[in-house]
Amino acid sequence: MNQMGHWGAALLFAAPGALATAAITGNPYLSTPYVAFAVAFSRAPDIDQRLPFISHRGATHTLAFALLLTAVAAVATSGALQYKPFPEIPLSTVTLLALVPGGVFTGVVSHLAADMLTEGYDYAVTPFWPLSDQTYQLGIASASSVFWNTSLLLCGGLSYIPLFLLL
Repeated sequence: MNQMGHWGAALLFAAPGALATAAITGNPYLSTPYVAFAVAFSRAPDIDQRLPFISHRGATHTLAFALLLTAVAAVATSGALQYKPFPEIPLSTVTLLALVPGGVFTGVVSHLAADMLTEGYDYAVTPFWPLSDQTYQLGIASASSVFWNTSLLLCGGLSYIPLFLLL
């Protein structure tokens, strides 16, 4: 998938969490960092295209990579939560920062799922590496398909209609 398709997949994957956050907190705006980080990190696995000695759709296209980035995000946000410029941090700020690691994980996992849709000899994904070398590929779309990438973006955007109805 291209950038547009990965953004759409991230929006689609983040929609249930955004709706749950809005329903639980009563504030649909609190899901903003979760969705923003999901979209921002939806392209993170493709860092392998810029790094030497790392094959494309290799180590960065795994759940282990998703967990690593999520752990880094959790440590970064926990550090921010410990810094208290005011005597008490409002619950909304705690909620915002707690949603960041979930958004990172959602973004990376959505990337893996979108890449599994693609066809081609070297386009399979090995999400459970290093535990398993089993590859997964549905092979129903070309990675550069304007139709599939646009459709993912459109579906991802439309999945927020219920959230907008809560505003």
